[in-house]
Amino acid sequence: MGGCFSCKSSTKFNNIQVVHFNGYVQEFENPVSVRQVTAGQLPSKNLVFTAAQLLSTESKPLKADVQLETGQLYFLLPYSILQPDVSPVDFLALVKKLSSKAKSSRRGQARSSGTSSLSGQRNPICRTQARTPWKPVLDTIREKSFNRRSESELQDMDSETSRRSLMSGVLL
Repeated sequence: MGGCFSCKSSTKFNNIQVVHFNGYVQEFENPVSVRQVTAGQLPSKNLVFTAAQLLSTESKPLKADVQLETGQLYFLLPYSILQPDVSPVDFLALVKKLSSKAKSSRRGQARSSGTSSLSGQRNPICRTQARTPWKPVLDTIREKSFNRRSESELQDMDSETSRRSLMSGVLL
């Protein structure tokens, strides 16, 4: 008995998609290299992978000079995620989750022109997925008393006990 995961989408796309570890999706229209995708970031801190690379026994990232292929999905992940004890099975859930983010970003979004307003030059970025800010889900924490009494309450109890014992001795 075995399991299989296919990273190929049933709907083809005509651009390059790069999904960041946090779910942010970038789409590139023109051929782009790994170096261009990681521009502005520390290259030793973020690495680009294909799904097949992540799910293989040796998770080696793409080299900086590799051109990314149109119609392919890539993952931009932090170096810190590559621990020696992490297996391809551990990456399976991550690949599924990030792949679904990429699929959902393709549905019904209009493309921008891909030009940079600052320089007027053609920018390889076609569109990025708009993200909603993260909001935590918080529940109320109810504080429980452990029936612990303060020192002053204990002193009051001792004085009450001694007063009762004196009163009972007087009555006898």
